[in-house]
Parts: sequence; structure tokens; C-alpha cells
Amino acid sequence: MAPRKLTEEQRERKRERARQLYREKRDKKFDYFDGRVVNIYAEHRRRVLMQINDRFRLRAIHDPLNNMSIPEFIRNYRMPQDDVVHLLNIIHPYVQRRTSPNQIPLITKLLVTLSLYANGSYQRILGKSIDVAVSQSDTCVESSVSRFVREITDALNHPDVLTRFIRFPLTAEERAPIIARNERLGLPRVLGLIDGTLVRLSQLPHDIERQAFFSRKGFLALNVQVICDSDLNIMNVDARFPGSCNDTYVWNASAARPIVEQAYWEDRCWLLGDSGYFTAPWLHTPLPHAERGTPEFYYTQVHCHCRNRVERCIGILKGRFRILGCDRCIHYKDAAFAGNIVNACCVLHNFCNQRGIYQPPPFNDILGNDDYVPDDDENDLPLDIVMRGNAARGRKAPRGAKAPTAAKAAKGKALKSLRALKAPQAVRPLQGSVANVAKENKPGKASYAQWKALMLAVSNDVELLHGEFTGPLGAVSVQNKWEAIAATCNSIPGGANRNGTLWKKGWTKLKGIARKAYAEKAKYMGGTGGGPAPELVGLGLKPLHVDVMKLTGIKAAVGTGAQNPLQVPS
Repeated sequence: MAPRKLTEEQRERKRERARQLYREKRDKKFDYFDGRVVNIYAEHRRRVLMQINDRFRLRAIHDPLNNMSIPEFIRNYRMPQDDVVHLLNIIHPYVQRRTSPNQIPLITKLLVTLSLYANGSYQRILGKSIDVAVSQSDTCVESSVSRFVREITDALNHPDVLTRFIRFPLTAEERAPIIARNERLGLPRVLGLIDGTLVRLSQLPHDIERQAFFSRKGFLALNVQVICDSDLNIMNVDARFPGSCNDTYVWNASAARPIVEQAYWEDRCWLLGDSGYFTAPWLHTPLPHAERGTPEFYYTQVHCHCRNRVERCIGILKGRFRILGCDRCIHYKDAAFAGNIVNACCVLHNFCNQRGIYQPPPFNDILGNDDYVPDDDENDLPLDIVMRGNAARGRKAPRGAKAPTAAKAAKGKALKSLRALKAPQAVRPLQGSVANVAKENKPGKASYAQWKALMLAVSNDVELLHGEFTGPLGAVSVQNKWEAIAATCNSIPGGANRNGTLWKKGWTKLKGIARKAYAEKAKYMGGTGGGPAPELVGLGLKPLHVDVMKLTGIKAAVGTGAQNPLQVPS
């Protein structure tokens, strides 16, 4: 049946009615009180109570445990309903109990925290979710979402819970089954696999400690050390150190190192790490420049295949809990609490592995993990230069690509020397060229007065002190500042004569030396029993190191204070 056509008069009346409604809406004035008594405080209180009642009604009507399908529930909270209830029974004794009649159920608190870990979103968006419907207000001293996340995170970091799911083998009986499982990877007597990854941070306070968290990738981060086994179970996690610390520094300061050394002397077992670590009897690293066809070459090939498990473990951890991925970040001002969030995610990761929960695809964290390759076949290849470059770009190496042999390298070096000898001797570099500048700025030993002048200049510049640079010409501005600092330091007699780049490198090296000295002294002072003073055993700090630590802070040396599974009180 064809629709009835309107006459021209009916169309005109319809258009006039639409114009009239538009004018009424346009000219209508919004009345905040809607005819009630004009009392701002009473009206605000009425609306707050109405909002609270609406949240209670939404939580009573919408029950995600029963009203949501299992696949959708796993996408939102990373585990099915029965496993959430099982996890709730585990952490229930460690959550602070409240006696308020309007107390929000513990299951809601757990779902709020799991949703934040899984999606890495902001708390305000999370609080407005219909599944939880809790407050996240700027006017509150501590909102409900913040309080719930802190309560559940502290419960997951309780010593009983932390050591139940993240346990490093301490005795020969505990190490034996782990070593037996790891031998199926291809190398004998492997106790575990170790690697570091960056977890991005945000909202850190602008103080002297902030500069220590700037990683080599250019953003604020924690350098998290992970040790896992062949089944992708995390045996130890250390999330105490800021992003400026490299993997070797974190390993040397880790509580797992003396335990692994003792395990080596007792059971002759070791860890497998990448090229970022120094080779030791208890920590084996690859040989990237081994000649093809040699035993070292095949060892490196098997080593890369075995160590791929820790890369995959980190990828699954970040894929399951996206708050740890470098495309998101942890929006908390307390770096120690951010480290506890990392520990909580590792506890949940092991919990999911024990319960046999579906593992998401590994997260290819290009910003925070240099060596992670999602395809295991690519990482099985030896660490040739061509293979490493193509693997970092996500491409396979061209056919026939081979590593340069020692003979070819020696031949190339000889040809280069021969060309240098045949070069015309009459050509001299011009005044002010790169060669002359490098010669004039040959690094020497800087004096104490020069370092004091450099630290004074850095302390007076907020950008250099905090490590944050703004504007489109930030790199140029930084270089100009370091050149000005170099001119000031070079004007002091009796010291080194360097350019801005070399003074910047020297300052970075000095900070590393001072942090290492402070960490060794703190470790000695924290030991049990008596003993001589640190200065009498060669662990005293030099005056220059003391000045550096006062300027840069101590978190880069001793960590943020986050919980460590190997150092929790028994």
C-alpha cells in the first residue's frame, strides 16, 4: 500500500510546528532549582543523594556475574565468573572490612580493579560503567574507585598471597622439578629465564626523583625484571627500580642474584639472559658474533630458542593486563604503588596459568621491549646482524643472509687500512672541522670544581633537572644548554676541556657511579650483625658522590620501595 501524500497545507503546518518547537527550546531558560527554594547547598546535597540512589539501583539491577556471557566477561575482566569467585575467596581475609550498612560488596571492588588492570583506562570512565556504578569525583579526597584499587592491590601484595603465587625455588627439592621441565627446551640445567621490560608511568611529581624514571625510550617508566620458567610461570618479579637503570644494574641489586649464585654452587644450574647482561657462571648470555658452523653458533641458536619463553611470557602478561603496556600507562603519582600494581598483575598472571584460563595473543610492546618477537620461528635464528635488524622491524631476513665471518672482517679491515695509506697526505682538515673539534675536545679528567659548576647549572635549570623538554625545538635547546654548560666548565682551570656532548655523557656516567656506590653502601648498612663502618671497608661515599645523590635522589639507587616477593616479611 502506497503511503498517503500530504497536501501543501499539511506540510506547511508541520514545518511551522517544527519552527515553533525550535523557538521554544531556544528561548527556554534552564532553571537549576525547578521551582524549589533557592538554596545551593541543599540542592547540591539533593542531587548527590539522587546520584547515590541511582548507583545503588544500577548495582542491584545489573549483576555482571549472572547477566553477562562468559566470553564477554573474560574480555572485560580476563577470567571467567567462577575463577573470579575463587580469587575472591583467596584475598577475602586480606581486605580491610568495613561495617557501614551502605558498604559496596567486595565482588564489586574486585571487578573494578580487574577492569582497570585489563583495560588500562582512566578511573573516571571506569566508575561510570554500568557494571560497577561507583563514584569517581574530583571533589572527594579519595574516590571509591581509587580506594577499591588500592585495597585490592594491597591484598594481592600481601606476603601470604604474593609468596603463594610468585615463589622462587630456594632448596634443591624445589629446583629439581623446574630444572627437569626446562630441559625440554634444549639446554640442560636451566633454572629460569630472565629479562627486563619497561612499564610506562604518568603523573609523577615534579621533584628531583623524577629524572631517574626517564628511560632510554624517552618516557617515564619502571624497569621491571622478570624471571620465569618454561611454562610461562613468573618465579620472581622486581618492580622497584626506575627506567633509567639498565637490566644489569637491576640484576646486580636484585634479591634473586645471591640465591641464583648459591643454587649454582649447590646444583650447577643457571639462568638464561640476553646480551644486556654480563656473562657469569650462573647467568648465560648468547654469543651474537659466533662464526657459522661452530659450536658457539649452535649454542647461540638454541639459547635464542630457549630464551624466547621469557619474551613470550612478558608479551602475554602485557596482552592480558593492558595497563602494563607502553601504549597505556599507570596514572598514579606514587611509583612504589605502581610497582605494587605490577606485582598484582604478575600474581593474577600466575593465577590464570594455574586455573588454565585462555592466554591472549602476546602483546608486541615495541616501545618497552626491544627483543620481543611474536613469532617463535624468527627468534629461533642465530643473532646475526641481519637477522636482528629484520626481526626488530617485524620482517624475515632475506634468503641467503649470512653473518660476516672472521676472515671477511679481517679482509675488510685490511682494505680500509690500505685505502688510508693511499690517501693523499697533503690534504689537511680545515680549521674548525669535525676532526679538529674532536681533537680539541679530547676528554680528560674533570676536576671537582668543574663538576660542582655543572651540578649548579643543572640544578638551576628545571628542564635539565627533571629531564623534560617541551617545544618543537627541544633537542636543539638541550644541546645549546649543554654547550653553555661546557663553556662554563671549560673556563675553570686545572680540569678537562670537553664539548657539550662529552660533558653530558660524563654527567650520565658520574650519576651511574654514584648510584652504584650508594647502593653498595646501603646494602652493607642493611646487613645483619656487627662490623666496621663502611668507610673502613672501602664503601664510603666520596664528597662528589654525596653531592650527586643529593641532587638526583636515591630512588634510582635503592628502588622505589615496591614489594619484592623475595624480601617480604615471613
